[in-house]
Amino acid sequence: LGAAVEEARRWGVVMLGPCVNRSTDRFAVDNDALESITPEGKGQQSVGAIRVPLTAIRGLGAEAARHIIAMRTAFGPFTSLLDFRQRIERGMLDRRGLLALIKLGAFDFTALPRAQLAMAEQVYSATADLLLASDRHPAAIAPLEEGLTELVVRAAGALEWPPEVLAADELAYLGFYVGSDLHKHAMRIAEEFSTIDIAQLGAHPHNAPVSIAGLVTSLRVRQTKKGEEMAWLSISDASGSVSCALFPNAYQRLGQPAVLREGAFLVARGRLAHEEATGTNVWVDTIIALSGVGAHLRALATAVDHQADRART
Repeated sequence: LGAAVEEARRWGVVMLGPCVNRSTDRFAVDNDALESITPEGKGQQSVGAIRVPLTAIRGLGAEAARHIIAMRTAFGPFTSLLDFRQRIERGMLDRRGLLALIKLGAFDFTALPRAQLAMAEQVYSATADLLLASDRHPAAIAPLEEGLTELVVRAAGALEWPPEVLAADELAYLGFYVGSDLHKHAMRIAEEFSTIDIAQLGAHPHNAPVSIAGLVTSLRVRQTKKGEEMAWLSISDASGSVSCALFPNAYQRLGQPAVLREGAFLVARGRLAHEEATGTNVWVDTIIALSGVGAHLRALATAVDHQADRART
């Protein structure tokens, strides 16, 4: 899917992220939304726009996506996060699913930063529960919403997460980049470090030197029979995923094993290996970290949560 998205983008198609007010249960044309994208996006030539569906979000669930769409169809667009929490049944959408929506920009129509909404999510949810318990009419929430927004702005500030954190969320929950700024960020990394898309590795010969950039989605540190540590890891970018290995000498040269963790954004340089039994692999010689500690911790939590979901299914 990531390769298809990148191909569509090369042809001039603008990819629009999930939105609780516009996304459906399938990828759909949404040219009307082109007017509301960032000034940077408006300056790009495009042939149209495709909206990412709610069903494309890993861990959200088709039933939850259908419930959101049904509530929007029956009662109109959501006006805020508080309105959304009032209308959506708790049994249909848990807190992790709500946070996934926030992190992917599904509430960007509120004009509040994703970081701010995520920090204040529990306040909005608790307030919605109180309103439901007191049987308040939805029309009566406007003054309360205004006061909540002011409180959240003062308490949480208005800073947004850095691009690497937003990119970590999109790769973890969707498997590809959506935002044009994130795509540009990835392209700048590719230009600076001379990286190639993972999907293109198959076109390069065995033992060729390669550089790839992406998110560590799995990591296993093992000891050899000689007692030396080495690491097996999977690295994913917007085009695909590849298995990599850091053999003992390279692992020791790393010097800072903390740089190598699930959820880390990094550049990996090494040699390409096409094996008949295991397929395409990269034997990594050098690791370059691309994000700070805060981004690492956030992406780590996302990657671990996603792995837990896959293990349960």
